[in-house]
Amino acid sequence: MFSAITIRAQSLDNVDAPIDIGNLLECLLFYKTVYVVATQKMLRQLVRAFGTDNLERLLESQSLVILFSDEMLGIHSNAAHDLHRPIMISSAEASPQYSLLEELKRLAVELTGKTGKGRRIALRLEKLIPKLTFDDSFKNGLYPLLSNQPLVETAVKTILRRLVPEFTGEVQFAPERTPDGIVVHSNLDFAALNRYYHTRVSPKHSSLSPALMLSYVSVAESHLYLAARQLSELSVDPIGADLVEARFVHLMTRSKRSEMERHLFSELLLDDAKAIREAFNTGKVPISEVVPVIMAAGRFKDWLVKQDADKNILREYYKEISKGNFIDRLPGKTARWATFAGIGIMMDAVLPLGIGKAAEVMLSAVDNFFVEKMAKGWTPNQFIDEHLQPLLKKAESDPSPPKDN
Repeated sequence: MFSAITIRAQSLDNVDAPIDIGNLLECLLFYKTVYVVATQKMLRQLVRAFGTDNLERLLESQSLVILFSDEMLGIHSNAAHDLHRPIMISSAEASPQYSLLEELKRLAVELTGKTGKGRRIALRLEKLIPKLTFDDSFKNGLYPLLSNQPLVETAVKTILRRLVPEFTGEVQFAPERTPDGIVVHSNLDFAALNRYYHTRVSPKHSSLSPALMLSYVSVAESHLYLAARQLSELSVDPIGADLVEARFVHLMTRSKRSEMERHLFSELLLDDAKAIREAFNTGKVPISEVVPVIMAAGRFKDWLVKQDADKNILREYYKEISKGNFIDRLPGKTARWATFAGIGIMMDAVLPLGIGKAAEVMLSAVDNFFVEKMAKGWTPNQFIDEHLQPLLKKAESDPSPPKDN
């Protein structure tokens, strides 16, 4: 505990005092290392609050580590085409006068009243303040992040609860990634929302818009990136904290749902939810035979990725393999199809009861059906039937452990 903490702007409204200095002092008393990711405004506040001598002592002891960032993360919007793109803007690249050294010189001269002394102090401080840049992995990950509808829509609801507590309506916010940028499809009336928002925040400061929503999501992701980079805890503004928490909840919810879907899918289609794992772990299937099956799973995995995160994978699987096949031509089609669809409904209903109960309920339903391959086109059952099932059947028929070179 109390190994390290990363502090970013804790007040988005007060541009001249974005850091809670009292909170920073408390953190310096408890944490071995306190990282402050400082913009120019934050650096100015720190120098004025501590003075150059005290700041230099803290930096030399590495109790305090200031990471100077002149990169601003934002969203560039093309209003004419309703397109949004995440961007990084460097103020130092735009103008050398905004560089770390020049900013330190201005502050030191302001505090000492002497140009020469201020310049010498600035040079010493610059050596103690590393510059922070975001690497390409973070930048490249913003597009997939901002086009993840379940995640972004949850984030927008979180943001609105903080900024416009009067709003109680339904939120639809669907970002779509295109070659030219991100298009947002939303039912939100931002003009109406801003009438509430601007009673607390000046229009000169900001206005609610799709771009601002995406910007909040991007900045929250940068919080996680920096905390992971420093292996530290995190202290940020209230909205950022809410979004970071929502991000983790979303991640764990998706992971648990995917694990349960995978288990049930295997239980129903492969007769054993642990078939792959046990076939390998018991030595019945060597790596050399599993790898070709993995390599053949490309289209199957592409199909899985395209499925809506909120949909039931087993239900979508049966819908896909029964498109246009013999099921549609059988008498009693409606009754049969209702039962197939009902499998998915039952899954949704019993998921909270646990995997065992879900399998017990659904196996009795699935056993009543026989699904054959489609005569044309690719369907996900082709991978199951042609690659995965033969591997498992071979493992079942060969009791002797294989030798894998």
